[in-house]
Amino acid sequence: MLTDFIHSIDEQGLRVRGIEVYQHGKKIASHRWAPNYRYSLHSISKSFTSFAIGKLIEEGGLNLHERIVDIFPECVPDTDMPYLNELEVEHLLTMTTGHVADTRLDPEAGIDEEDGVRYFMRRPIEKKPGTFFFYNNGASYVLSSIITKRTGMSVRDYLIPRLFRPLGIEDPHWAICPLGRNLGYSGLYLNTTELAKFGLLYLNHGVWNRKRLINADWILRSGEAISDTTPHKDGPDNEDGYGYQFWRCVPRAKAYRADGYLGQFIIISDELDAVIAVSSWEPHAQAILTTLWDTVTPILEENK
Repeated sequence: MLTDFIHSIDEQGLRVRGIEVYQHGKKIASHRWAPNYRYSLHSISKSFTSFAIGKLIEEGGLNLHERIVDIFPECVPDTDMPYLNELEVEHLLTMTTGHVADTRLDPEAGIDEEDGVRYFMRRPIEKKPGTFFFYNNGASYVLSSIITKRTGMSVRDYLIPRLFRPLGIEDPHWAICPLGRNLGYSGLYLNTTELAKFGLLYLNHGVWNRKRLINADWILRSGEAISDTTPHKDGPDNEDGYGYQFWRCVPRAKAYRADGYLGQFIIISDELDAVIAVSSWEPHAQAILTTLWDTVTPILEENK
């Protein structure tokens, strides 16, 4: 079923490393252009951070509508910051913090600050939280920091018994900041098969090998178009909405996805009962998605 996809990828010169396709619980196709090593997932890391937040809420360690100033009172600036007191956990998840610029603390930018949460809370919030979408790596870093603040563990260590070990993902690497927190927005390394496992967990609404790892409502909410991303002009697949650190795909794809820089994808379609995992090193990542919708989605539609 991948013949047309492979031909189109090769014809366009797109640097895809590997693809795996699952439908109705079975792997139905795969192809590799490079070894199935663990590569940087870039922003797919955000979706794993989202899972951790959902699990912490389920375990009673966090509330979706807790204010960030109450979680990190030690980081609240002395000066008045409009809208900061209104900022809640859900705003971080949906990228609606009200910022109009990325709030990630770049260690190479020469900024005299070590704590990325403190830096985040000193950035001006120009719009009312919950009303404006802006893709903000700093928001995902704060989500990771919340896990560490409430559990005393990094996101990686928190997820070892709750996600990675049940999925058979052994000893994953996840980059940390100088304070020992996982980056949250990036830094996780997994291979294509491991990506597919995470997608299958979401397709099964939180159940793996007959064991529930997280509640179904969190999974469903994660893939909804909560945030309006219509003004986001970075390819058609970024204009159909954003959930809890997941993107909605164009309507004809009937899917939502975890998405990482340079073409890392976990595509989940409840309607087609399918998961597609892709690893790449391709700056024109939208071309990979468009090729999938043109060549693979129609076959899945026929077999649904």
